Amino acid sequence: MSHLESSLYLEYLFLSLFSRKEAKKPLSVFHILTGKRTASILYVAESYQLKHFFNCFRHLEKEDYLQKIDSLLKKNQLEEASDNHVYLTPKGEQSVTTFFETHYYPSHFNGLLEGRSLKSFWRLLTFVTQVLSEMSHENVQYLPIEKEWKQQLWLKKWLQMHKKNLSKELLSQRFASEWMDLLALLEPSGATVISLKLTGYKTYGKTTKQISNLLELELDEVQVILTDALFQCIKQIKETNQFPLFFELYQESIHDISLFNQSTLATKKLMDEGKALEEVANSRGLKLSTVSEHLIELAIMDEAYPIKDLIAERTYQQIMGLFELNPTIGYYEIEEQGYQVPFYIYRLLQIERRRVNG
Repeated sequence: MSHLESSLYLEYLFLSLFSRKEAKKPLSVFHILTGKRTASILYVAESYQLKHFFNCFRHLEKEDYLQKIDSLLKKNQLEEASDNHVYLTPKGEQSVTTFFETHYYPSHFNGLLEGRSLKSFWRLLTFVTQVLSEMSHENVQYLPIEKEWKQQLWLKKWLQMHKKNLSKELLSQRFASEWMDLLALLEPSGATVISLKLTGYKTYGKTTKQISNLLELELDEVQVILTDALFQCIKQIKETNQFPLFFELYQESIHDISLFNQSTLATKKLMDEGKALEEVANSRGLKLSTVSEHLIELAIMDEAYPIKDLIAERTYQQIMGLFELNPTIGYYEIEEQGYQVPFYIYRLLQIERRRVNG
């Protein structure tokens, strides 16, 4: 694999996020990838159908990203439209198809809902794996991969809790069994990368660079494979009853993590109590626009959030009727037709229509 070829992975992955049918703003895509958590970016992520990529590249540098976009424009794989938006060209579409015939494409990303828990879950999972592996061989002379005292203390308590019902041998066996069952459910490349990363008795987890050399893959591709596999792990752990020990680790990893910040949660609590938006804003000393952004965030993050309950029935039916006639109708077009509704209502109904129509 040439150096030039190996440097292209993220370029083609980012290219795949654009569309021939819909112009997208590259800078908005960047904010989605790096997890800029504002109501407008969350809505764009929903609109672009890129919620799953949200916050999956939080360390991506803007300059590096824009250089890749510029390269794609020069290669005629992206084409500029108006207002700093771009389309995917037929050449770009074919390039994406061809490239990912021989490279990994992530299909399990869930960055919006699980992105913030991924790092802490993986950190805890690898630590417990190491300790139980060493414990099963009665080896106490090893250097733990986890240096933080808080994590070490939690693990000691977790082990003590389980020792009430299980011997250390049986606990290690059950944990190893969950690993084997889980790895068997993953895509082979993901199972391979995860296995190579694990540290245990007489086994040292390999670095991403070492795995890159071993598998002859670019560093970024290895990292994407690992990230995608971990999202797949979380999905399996949450949706089945096969992995009770792993589920305990997942619950611990999200213990201090909320989908929403405290301000949004405070707004939700008051709205759930039946307060009107203006009442919430006044009682909290916030601008109406700030509270309305909280509602948009809640609607995007929680697909079961009752949007219809927030809007007067007549307004709901009128604006949804306009969307039926013209799915892309803009806010100002609605105003020109004599309908006076706040912008946040328009935005919420856009989200509702997408829910209803899929």
